[in-house]
Amino acid sequence: MKTTLVIVRTHLADAPSFDAYDRYAAVPGLDVVFCCDEIAGPVETGGRAKVALDAATMAELGVFAHPRAGWLCGDYFYYAVRRARPGYRHYWMVEPDLRIHAEDLAAFFRSFEKEKVDLLAVKLSPREPDWNWHATMADRYAAVHGCVFPITRLSGRAIDHLLKARRAASPGMDLSLRFAWPNDEAFVATELANNGFVCRDLNDFGRTLYTNRSFRNGSIHPLEAMAEIPFDGMIWHPVKTAEPWLDSLEQSVAQLPFAEGEVPELVVDRPEAWRLATAGRTLGEHRALRQACIVPLTIARHAYTVRPWNRRRPELVAQNAPMDQRRLMEVGDLLAKRFPLKDLPEEQRMSAHIARPDPAVKRTNVAKPSDFTLAEGFQIGLFPRGFALPYVFDTARRELLMTLHMQPHLVFERGPLAFMQRNLARVVARVPWAGINIALGRPDPEASPIFVLSAGSLDSWLLDALLRAATPRRVLEPDALTQLGLHRARFQQIPGQIVDRLVWHAVSPFLTAHVPAAPHDRCVVRVRPDGNPVVPGLLRIFPKARYVYVEREPRQLAVAMFRAYRMAPELVAARVAAGSRARDLVAAAGVESAVLAHEQIARAPRAALEAIFGPAALPAGQADALVAEAVAAATREAAAAGPGRVAPTRSEEQAWLRSFDAAWKAAIEAPAAAAAD
Repeated sequence: MKTTLVIVRTHLADAPSFDAYDRYAAVPGLDVVFCCDEIAGPVETGGRAKVALDAATMAELGVFAHPRAGWLCGDYFYYAVRRARPGYRHYWMVEPDLRIHAEDLAAFFRSFEKEKVDLLAVKLSPREPDWNWHATMADRYAAVHGCVFPITRLSGRAIDHLLKARRAASPGMDLSLRFAWPNDEAFVATELANNGFVCRDLNDFGRTLYTNRSFRNGSIHPLEAMAEIPFDGMIWHPVKTAEPWLDSLEQSVAQLPFAEGEVPELVVDRPEAWRLATAGRTLGEHRALRQACIVPLTIARHAYTVRPWNRRRPELVAQNAPMDQRRLMEVGDLLAKRFPLKDLPEEQRMSAHIARPDPAVKRTNVAKPSDFTLAEGFQIGLFPRGFALPYVFDTARRELLMTLHMQPHLVFERGPLAFMQRNLARVVARVPWAGINIALGRPDPEASPIFVLSAGSLDSWLLDALLRAATPRRVLEPDALTQLGLHRARFQQIPGQIVDRLVWHAVSPFLTAHVPAAPHDRCVVRVRPDGNPVVPGLLRIFPKARYVYVEREPRQLAVAMFRAYRMAPELVAARVAAGSRARDLVAAAGVESAVLAHEQIARAPRAALEAIFGPAALPAGQADALVAEAVAAATREAAAAGPGRVAPTRSEEQAWLRSFDAAWKAAIEAPAAAAAD
């Protein structure tokens, strides 16, 4: 008789599944097969051995075809494989995100070959009535048992017995009773334990194979961090690539609603608070992502402080209080460890806050401090660089307001930037100007971002798509920078050294923000036209930057702005004049620069991309693919956006143009007259 077969359970034809299969297949003497959940359709395994679990298989097995059987009933995978591959004494089943962190996998499996055990599992134990699945088993068994299913081993005779029991329970089951159908963790452990089978936990054999730290629920072990952990022979779960997990976590945080009331309070339930606390602990253990833990830990601290679940279930307040208080202290300790106050004086200390965005702020509004209402925060000394983005300067408080994110690149994916920051952020930081260099680092004259300047109305769908295809650091209209230009007179009253520092910090966090790798990693900042008055400061603080001015014939630009925004002719004339002055300043400064004709964006997008990055800066052989990707994306986005404003009548436009011509003439004559004086 053959001894052992390893089943890799999956529903995806993805790299983690293939990696898991290949890892076990490389073990000498070990047979491996995929069992694929194909209820929703076939899973292509690239030629690797496969057994399918689908509706036909469940019918042939004679078991209730639960609509979510692939997720709920892991034991079904055993039955399908046992039918297709009989004759093994033992069957292991593992999930792709489980890692046996041993240098010699053969030794791990060999150590259990002689153990006459019908069920090996993790966290195998009797279960109490408060367990979610207890009710599905309690009426038929003297004692309810449970385990978890990412790694299990069943004997052939145990599988045969379980299949008979599932078949016996299936007649009379229908979709209306699906919530009463027990899951794998309850059914397998309870059925075998109550019928004389030998059931053992994987930690029962004289060595610790898993702990609560190595085997988690609610969080992950980043795959990228596993290389830093020496082989320990232990079972780690779940082990996943960090970026997709963080993307999902960031999106779930952004969807947390606020309770009504003057003070911002997030509606978080107890399981979500625990999940966020666990996620924060996970991030804190990963060197590259360590400071991203500021977001989930701040929300968890808030949740365990206000405890919104107590208002929904007041009868459980006394029962929950000790655990809630203990977790609040644990979260506080983690925050203090990761963001220690050090010896900073009070005026230099930063603070983190739950922040409620003002729903009345429009997409195109320039950011202002009142866009967020802040809850009471807590002080931090070490700042989470790489996970904080500048939002707006608060001149009254002499602070920079920054939004905090686990995945800053999600904020860059759609624009304008301030709109996305308001949408995604639930935590912000207040950074006093007195401590801003300590928080974010001193100005670096070698920094070399690319600034894209214009006087207004660009072919933005295509331009933004080109930039997005070329770099993950595509920053659309950062409003801290806009603010420095729009309110230049106000900032001129502040000492020049401080203003130069603010110009640097309006941009510098984007240069070091944590983002995934991409074809080109040079940060591109598209400046709002309202920010053009800050160009002298940019030239002074960023002498190694590249400056690209997108030029458009003044009258064409004016018409486009009138059609899009119905702006007053005097305002348009002033904006176009400010753009022209910015272009001239760049030309006279002797910096790396280029002028890009607006028409070229649509007519020759590759040439436009090369004008922005420089002809030799794009990856060899990738420019055409980048352009094709950008054009397709821009077409989709423009179509999804729908038509813009209703076009003005010809007479309205002609009358507006006459007013613009007069305002434009005055705008270009004013600097000449000032120079003559």
